[in-house]
Amino acid sequence: MALDTASERVPLAVRVAPHIAAVSVGYVLFAYAAVPSLFLARFDVGYAALGLVMSAPLVSIVLVQLPSGYLTDRYPPIPLLFVATGIHAASAVLLDLTHQFETLLLLRGIWGLAAGAILTVGATHLSRIYQGAVATRQQGYFGGALTLGGALAFFIAPSLVQMIGTLSLQSTGVLLSLPALGIFAVYGRSRAFPPFHLSLFSKNGTGSEALRTERHRASKLRQLLRVVTHPVVIVASLAYVASLSSYITLSTFITSYFNQLGIHGPLNVLALLTATVGRASGGTVITRLPISDRSLIGVMAVIATIGFAALPVAHSPPLIVLLPLVSVLAVSLPFGSIYRIAADVPGSEGTALAMVIATGNVAALVLPVLTGALRDVTGEYGSGFLLLAVLNTVAFAGISMLRWRSTTYDVPH
Repeated sequence: MALDTASERVPLAVRVAPHIAAVSVGYVLFAYAAVPSLFLARFDVGYAALGLVMSAPLVSIVLVQLPSGYLTDRYPPIPLLFVATGIHAASAVLLDLTHQFETLLLLRGIWGLAAGAILTVGATHLSRIYQGAVATRQQGYFGGALTLGGALAFFIAPSLVQMIGTLSLQSTGVLLSLPALGIFAVYGRSRAFPPFHLSLFSKNGTGSEALRTERHRASKLRQLLRVVTHPVVIVASLAYVASLSSYITLSTFITSYFNQLGIHGPLNVLALLTATVGRASGGTVITRLPISDRSLIGVMAVIATIGFAALPVAHSPPLIVLLPLVSVLAVSLPFGSIYRIAADVPGSEGTALAMVIATGNVAALVLPVLTGALRDVTGEYGSGFLLLAVLNTVAFAGISMLRWRSTTYDVPH
């Protein structure tokens, strides 16, 4: 993979470390969903509670977005990632020690603050050291690392719990974070990774001096409002709402969904691996095929809509297995493209990405709880799938409008 000059100046360890941290975050996020029966029995709760325990950290991820965007625009990213990864590791260990559901929710909320900071600062860091199609590919790898962690949780957590006990459930994710923590500690004092207003990695051909002048000229509040209300950021947020809500909801209940249908086997692992391949492959699709980031987002939204709408009425075993995989692939492929179009908005990639991530997580924290509650009442997942189909339809409408009026927005396609 060819790198630009700026990327080549960044040590390989620093380019890889955010991906390692994301794998660890993904593992801890999905560990409980990998053993739903154990979770329900241990805390004596229903499926809505399983959705809630998935949603609890997403609230914190939302709350930490604007502070994370603010900090990444003003401070080097590596020390921020070191602190966030350290808090992530410590709070994950505490999760294995609690036996009270209320305490679990509190700790998941604390952990979510660190996880959200890792995702935002990591994505912003990558957007500064990569450009063009390489940037899309790297954002896809970053998102794929998160789902890879979830796939690892689905694959090894049930066996670990049987062999070692529940103390191994979340703590295994901590082990995955240690290499990244070490890299962040070593490079934390380096001056080679400046904040946005001192960055040499300018997005639109303007020098750092011009950026500093513009930032001095505009008030902080005006700058914030200009970025978060930019049409591209709004549409990217809608696309991320559909993508993340679909991914989180399907991943949370995929094990229970297949078990309810009498289908057994590591299909949950296959679903998360499909999401991993999808996120990691999005940039390659953009590079190899004559399709833009916006077109990829739109096409995949249509496929996801069809897939989720068909799930409630599917009865044949091949379709029951195939449709969730097609749907999760469709919502995963445009991950890097969503981040790319948001980060390319002139002004502040940290704030733009924070806005997209926060909006997506607001929706994602609601959908698992709502889907679990509907499952408790109806005994089926059909209503939840239809909601996901509606969200992907909205995403398609937004990206279509953006493409239609693309000439009015100063951001690359």
